[in-house]
Amino acid sequence: GRYTKVDFKVVMEAAKEELKNFIGKDML
Repeated sequence: GRYTKVDFKVVMEAAKEELKNFIGKDML
C-alpha cells in the first residue's frame, strides 16, 4: 500500500546514490 510506495522511492534514491559512487570509483 502507501508505505510500500514510500519505501520503494527511498530504496530507488539510495540505489541511485550507490550507483553514482560505484561508477565514480570505477572511473577513477
